[in-house]
Amino acid sequence: MTIAAGFVHSEGVMLCSDTQFEAGASKTYGTKLGFFNCPGGNIAYAFAGNASFAMSAIQKCEEKLKSTPAGDTICQIEKTLDREYRRVVYGHFDHTFDWTLPYVFLIALQRPGRRCSLFAIEQTAMRSVPDSECIGVGKDFATYLVKPDWPSALASMTEYEALLLAASTLARVKAHVSGCGGTSQFIMMRNDGGLGSMSHSFSGIEERINSYDASTQTLLSDIANVDLGDSDFEKRLDLFSQNVRYLRQMMRDPMQIARREFDAAIERKNTIPPTARLVPESTTH
Repeated sequence: MTIAAGFVHSEGVMLCSDTQFEAGASKTYGTKLGFFNCPGGNIAYAFAGNASFAMSAIQKCEEKLKSTPAGDTICQIEKTLDREYRRVVYGHFDHTFDWTLPYVFLIALQRPGRRCSLFAIEQTAMRSVPDSECIGVGKDFATYLVKPDWPSALASMTEYEALLLAASTLARVKAHVSGCGGTSQFIMMRNDGGLGSMSHSFSGIEERINSYDASTQTLLSDIANVDLGDSDFEKRLDLFSQNVRYLRQMMRDPMQIARREFDAAIERKNTIPPTARLVPESTTH
């Protein structure tokens, strides 16, 4: 199972995902993100669905793009992924009934002198994404969480603000959607050509995000409670404010550390090491 997402922000594009894979009764962890370069620029991707088929398709795409003229990059991505999906999924004798076969991609592209672009590929269709897109079993819940900040706010977000949104979205999905979990991973692609990746547990931060969600739910109940007196409500509101201030203090240092790791990853153009050698067949269900 998977939650992966892409965000277009003022400084470029960010991809993120969880790392949990499930196949039958087994649970393993590994990366669902990657990037490479070609004459047309830098390519980054995230996938959900059949991991073996998705990786086979993206490897063939990378091989084709190495010898593709820069101006034909997008066309070649679409053509290669279309052909591979038809071959391995539609060409499978049981593709109508076997839910473990399909896969989907998010593709980010940075071309020299141009702003980064984000695309979503589902089955044989490739479309441009102007703001954000979520994929995987956690898609619906993640889209609901991102919606208040979409689409106009995303355009003006800094990369760091996009990181905060991505981290909090992953934290909530992993807490509430079965099969989504593990370390959070991020790929940062900048309009100026910067590219890097980071794997971060965010475990303490995620716990505090979920604690904040519980506090807001309690406050919402208090707001609607007609049997609660005004003085008691004010006390609970003050307690909520104290909790929020405490959470801010507790989250500030870990996020500053994450931000430094984030910037360092861009400088190193780091690749994400797989966290498990065993990759199951499907991450969608």
